[in-house]
Amino acid sequence: MRTPADRRGQVEQILATLATHGLLVAEGLDGSVVPGDKPRNKAIDALAAIKALTPYEEGEYRLNPRLRDFIADHLQSYNAFQAFTRLSGNIRQARQEWREIYDLKADGEVAKAERMQWALDDTISEVVYVMDRNLNVLNSQLSTDYGNVESRRIKSRQNQFYDREINVCRAELNQLDELIKEITEGAMAIGFHHVRSLINVRLMNRMLSWRSRLNDCQASISKQLGKALKVETKIKNLGRVALWLAQNKTSDGFQDIELDERAVALLLTPKSLKIKWNLDASDTDPAVFECMTNAVAAMPPPPVQKNEVDEVAPAQEVLYTKQEEIEEEHDPVDLSIERVATVLTTTSTEVLSLSGWYTEHGDNLGEISEEEWLLYAARQLSVLGFKVEFNLIERARGVHNDLFSDVRVGLK
Repeated sequence: MRTPADRRGQVEQILATLATHGLLVAEGLDGSVVPGDKPRNKAIDALAAIKALTPYEEGEYRLNPRLRDFIADHLQSYNAFQAFTRLSGNIRQARQEWREIYDLKADGEVAKAERMQWALDDTISEVVYVMDRNLNVLNSQLSTDYGNVESRRIKSRQNQFYDREINVCRAELNQLDELIKEITEGAMAIGFHHVRSLINVRLMNRMLSWRSRLNDCQASISKQLGKALKVETKIKNLGRVALWLAQNKTSDGFQDIELDERAVALLLTPKSLKIKWNLDASDTDPAVFECMTNAVAAMPPPPVQKNEVDEVAPAQEVLYTKQEEIEEEHDPVDLSIERVATVLTTTSTEVLSLSGWYTEHGDNLGEISEEEWLLYAARQLSVLGFKVEFNLIERARGVHNDLFSDVRVGLK
């Protein structure tokens, strides 16, 4: 009898063989594997011994389909018309295993019935895996907009194919509903509450999510089919117009047609709108600020209005009082920005790092964070006429804003 230790050793040996000859496994994903020199033939024999490679034709091997599906699930790389894995076989197997458990419990063979529960648990786990895989296949095709094909007609046929696959999958979920009902009612009758709990947790709690995701995907497919139908109609109309223009080359086109209020808006030429540009006085961009300054300098001075009779203003008495001098408080951040500008203009420093400045003089900047310092200082130094460059970093998937790690300032 094979012990668990022997089984674990065999599994470890299989995985070690796959890892050693991983290049041949990767080659098998793209096509057939053919023999070659002696080391290559030895590697092929080792993979064939563990059934990772199977004979295809004379002198050719193919990757095990189950191993190919496993790798495709991990890479989420599927064929153009990757069909769903059917649930019907697993449902029939689970129903037969449950009926065997029921009969064993009725005959008083409780120990055998409990051992049969492990087989039922494995079958249910496979049902969950298959259903999740089907949804991953569907989501992968929809998210890439069927990027594994190029023709619009093939994309339309793919939409129709997966629409039919969803209908078949929905019918299999109805069969699964019947199985869940049968097992839960039977488990309550014979007192197998853990089997009922297993069915509720592993299957019943997922049914609503599975149906909802299938409905969302089918709604997206229906929308794509509607768009394809509209595009096909427009292409046919465009083809008719192109044929008419080719047959009537001396015609002026649509100028010969009288258009009334029922005409399609796309056939009418829109009139241009006159736009008057105005500058925003609050814009602190250096280029805009320079334009506004030049425009104000070119304006003539306002005319001086003189009164006909010069009125003599009465003498005014001025009372002198000594007021207390109040020193103006300067923001430490603004003072630090002035020091940065002084360093760049009076020393030989060509480029200065604002993040490094914050690290050295952060104690003198108050409670401002490094991110606030970088954004505020970069804007103010840009207004003062310095060259500001952001050290951008690579964005993660799903992030649409630019990210940066530092700001470098120098003279223009």
